Amino acid sequence: MHPRFRNGLGETRFAAAMLQTLPALTNGGLELNEADINANLSQLNNASEEEIYNARCTDLYDPLTLHSMRQSATHGTFMLDLAAGADPLANDDAAMRAVPLLMVQLPPEAFDDTSGARMQTHILQGLCWMIHRTFATNLSDELVLNISLGITAGAKNGKSFLSQLIKREIERVAQHYGGRKTLEIVFAYGNAYDEGLIAVHPWLLRRRAPFRLHCNPMITQLALLNCA
Repeated sequence: MHPRFRNGLGETRFAAAMLQTLPALTNGGLELNEADINANLSQLNNASEEEIYNARCTDLYDPLTLHSMRQSATHGTFMLDLAAGADPLANDDAAMRAVPLLMVQLPPEAFDDTSGARMQTHILQGLCWMIHRTFATNLSDELVLNISLGITAGAKNGKSFLSQLIKREIERVAQHYGGRKTLEIVFAYGNAYDEGLIAVHPWLLRRRAPFRLHCNPMITQLALLNCA
């Protein structure tokens, strides 16, 4: 319901959203269409985003479950704004506002298992749902999917089971549609599991020397590792 995901009329840019629940293998979850989301937007005059989200999630999650849907802005909000956010009125953002959006909210339980084993199933389920929702309904001929895995969901070097299946889905789309429709996956920078760092500087032992590290101005905390 964020303003940067709405058009000039105040209506949502989301064509659909999937709020996943357990168990993933039975396609558990709640699918919202454009009308459902616009109905939630119409409630903003009388309720806050958090209140609307909580009401929506009452039947989805256990009352004691910690989940990001209790907040109006999360990591996913920030990532989507970077990828497809648009000013609802600015002329320069008119082309982006015309791009339909899809969203999959993984269940909180997927993050509890820090090995990433449970998350893989939900990500693949969400990917298949997005492919079907985009191409089978002729929503668009191109699907650009942004995934930010953080520190979970296993290795991020193309060797994991999840990575191999994502690659397979990209190939299946290309083969099935013969290039008429395309699927592209964008992973967040810094998800390299094996390296573990996004900045490396060789250091000579027993010698003091200054060095300069330029960081994104939005970074508020900096962790220096392997500095011994």
